[in-house]
Amino acid sequence: MKQDWPVKEIYNQVVTSELLPYIIISISYVAVLLSYPMPPSPGWIEVVMGGGLVVGCLILLVRAKRQGLFEIKLFWLSLLAGAILAAYPCFVGVLNGNAIGMVARDFFPVIFLVTLVPLIGFSVGIKFERQISTVLLVSILSVGTISSIEFIFAMRSEYGSMKELSTAFDSTYNTLEQIQPPVLEQIQPPVLEQIQPPALENTFSVRALKVFEPAVTFAAIYCGCMLFVLFLRRQFVLSALCALISALALYGLMALRLRAPVGLFVISELLFITYLALDPRNIKWRTQIVLWAIFICAAGLSMFGDMLWGLVLKQNIVGTNGKLDEWAAVLYVLGDDWQNWLIGIGWGSEFVPNYQIEPVRFTHSMISFVLLKAGLIGLSLLVVVYAHLMAAFYVRVKKLHFQQDRLAILLAGGAVVIIGISLQPIFKMLGFSMILALLFITINLSSEAKE
Repeated sequence: MKQDWPVKEIYNQVVTSELLPYIIISISYVAVLLSYPMPPSPGWIEVVMGGGLVVGCLILLVRAKRQGLFEIKLFWLSLLAGAILAAYPCFVGVLNGNAIGMVARDFFPVIFLVTLVPLIGFSVGIKFERQISTVLLVSILSVGTISSIEFIFAMRSEYGSMKELSTAFDSTYNTLEQIQPPVLEQIQPPVLEQIQPPALENTFSVRALKVFEPAVTFAAIYCGCMLFVLFLRRQFVLSALCALISALALYGLMALRLRAPVGLFVISELLFITYLALDPRNIKWRTQIVLWAIFICAAGLSMFGDMLWGLVLKQNIVGTNGKLDEWAAVLYVLGDDWQNWLIGIGWGSEFVPNYQIEPVRFTHSMISFVLLKAGLIGLSLLVVVYAHLMAAFYVRVKKLHFQQDRLAILLAGGAVVIIGISLQPIFKMLGFSMILALLFITINLSSEAKE
């Protein structure tokens, strides 16, 4: 007698699985590895990614309704503020003459920030927090590791070796005048009439965007911390794997002379090693910890010595590398019309900072980006979106119990948040949002452990 497969039961188990939406979202995020960096227009992989993210978020919304989260005023207020923040700058951008494609390139990244993080932050069930945290962590480390490998292979193919790339990159910092023209000479009002964005060539600048993926910085710091933890646990193979991942990620960051990620890597590692050495549970391992740290530092200097000097050279020549001048350009554009201060210049609009000849769409700070594109109203709405999560963060952070693996996540995630808010271009919002969601879950787990 033929036995039927319990299709309905299997389907119900999969669909009702607590991890399902997070798995869908994580797989959609990992698909970014197949995507063209900063695509001029959405391709099939972007459509698949977007569809997966939409499905995952819709499942979370349905579950939020079942859990009664919409009865919590701060929950629906957060989603409403996010929807308004995402929507009205679209109309402003269209009214300013921007093409739909240009508007979409700003709209979709912001959607991740104002919906994905609050949905995950509010809806994660206490019972499954650890499993969900693991799913997000695996996806982030996968993207960070593979992006680093892709960058290194691409650069070796073009330059022959990473040393040649390093030499070529240092040669771009010849004089201060080449990097930072006078502050206000090139600042212009926003370009209102836009054409469809041109196709991007597979240039060095485009391929280098792989390293700007927030997961690369996260992987460098997290694995750099965990290699010590796994070494103390006598899990030497996993410790060596973490060392390899951290070295690959750090190699890409240093090759491009990204001072903020490298600096925060050093600070995070020092804090983590200090924590391990001072932890009473590790008294008998303090000598090994110190010796292992010295060995890692010596190995790092031997591998990255030339690149470290390149970071010093870049700092001496370019200083803030136009970041302050970019803020001056943003304020100049906003000051051109009082409406710009109120509602911004809209998604898809461009401006000309002093260090650029051509108009650019993004800034190097999340705050300046939202202020420029959505005005003071948009910045206020962003505060509303995250008000509850930040309040919970403030309450929980005072009673955190820092387990070693969670502290590694907090240090790595905190570094990404600092960079995203103040220093790096805002065109990798999905990766930033995934890490921010993981950070909130980890904080919740750590506070519960203390309780």
